[in-house]
Amino acid sequence: MMKISKSDSSVAGHYEDGSGIYRIRNCSNGKSYIGETHQFRIRTYQHCTDLRCGRHKIKELQSDYDKGDEFEFSLIYPIKMYSSEWGKKRILETFFILISDAVENGYNKSYNRFTRELALESVLKNKDTIKAILENAEYICRQMIFGDVVEINP
Repeated sequence: MMKISKSDSSVAGHYEDGSGIYRIRNCSNGKSYIGETHQFRIRTYQHCTDLRCGRHKIKELQSDYDKGDEFEFSLIYPIKMYSSEWGKKRILETFFILISDAVENGYNKSYNRFTRELALESVLKNKDTIKAILENAEYICRQMIFGDVVEINP
């Protein structure tokens, strides 16, 4: 995990590397952005550079950064490229967007190109797959995961 803020030009923490689902969390207001990447280190650098240069594509995220809010970057669910899980990355990203409330109270603009209803339907349809993947995970951001996907209700 690493942190960045406008008031401190250095980067605190360490860059994780790998591919998978990542989160940018505003440490001041708790809002999150969920994304997926092939190379977390490079994607984090791109986000940090865009924020520092005032050109981040997510205007609300840029505005909060410009106000001085601190952000935390973390790889919340690593996925090895070309593994059986790689084909499921979109549904996992959608799952994390939903449980992070990253559209209604965060920086994501959509539920991975789904409406909320379709995202919920897709997650519930794939609940056994999601649960199996998460149960077998070596590393999970514990503050984001709860017992059973079935608890997500439209």
